[in-house]
Amino acid sequence: MTLPLLFALLSLVAVAFADTTVAGVNPVDAANSVYSLTVQAGILGGICIIAGLLFVFFGYRLFRIILFVAGFYVLATIGFIILSYVEPAQGWQNHDTIYLVACIAFGIVGGLLAGFLVKLGLACIGAMGGFLLANFILAWKDGGLISSGWGRSLFLALMVVAGIIIIFIFEKIILIVSTSVIGSYSALFGLDMFIQTGFVESVQSFLGANHTIPPYQSNGKVYGMLAGMVVLAILGIFVQYRTTGHISHDSHMGRKPKN
Repeated sequence: MTLPLLFALLSLVAVAFADTTVAGVNPVDAANSVYSLTVQAGILGGICIIAGLLFVFFGYRLFRIILFVAGFYVLATIGFIILSYVEPAQGWQNHDTIYLVACIAFGIVGGLLAGFLVKLGLACIGAMGGFLLANFILAWKDGGLISSGWGRSLFLALMVVAGIIIIFIFEKIILIVSTSVIGSYSALFGLDMFIQTGFVESVQSFLGANHTIPPYQSNGKVYGMLAGMVVLAILGIFVQYRTTGHISHDSHMGRKPKN
């Protein structure tokens, strides 16, 4: 479990603290500031890129690892959203510590559950793919393609539910598509830690009602990142289909092959 745990923990830190530890700027002024790259941000970005590329091209083969990571992300994201709604307008004094400890605690529970309960893990993969696809769609406009906070939350929730339902209908297909989408998002997220287009900020902006996170702003560079995500995801889907077509899905999932 060391590899998936390390990836999940470090990737979560990148998401949770892009506006504080990584950015190194006052959150209130973050909308009009360009953060400087730190050693921590560079390491986290590199890990997100490498892990993302592994998921894009080998996600189906790394199925067991992905179960843990997906469960970790889903529960950690739920924890993040809860904290963002209960945090007071002025923010907590120990903001970083509270978010880090709580999200890791939520995530570990989710990862362990998803790792042992395969169907729950599959649901988490579908949910994660739907959630990141929804974020991708929202990121094409300032403040999100859906401007209403409640409307945006409803859209995210519907995409999550859709991902969960579809993965149980078209299991292998959605596993490949979801891992390619998740991996491409992770890789572009990591890249943005270095080139700082604003793509990173979209993740936080759409997650909850945290008062210290500035509204998401799109630009030409962000559009380039979104286009790059599409190209990488399509390439990953193509490669995974070509390299896993000979694999019996039931055997790969640990089930007896159907007659």
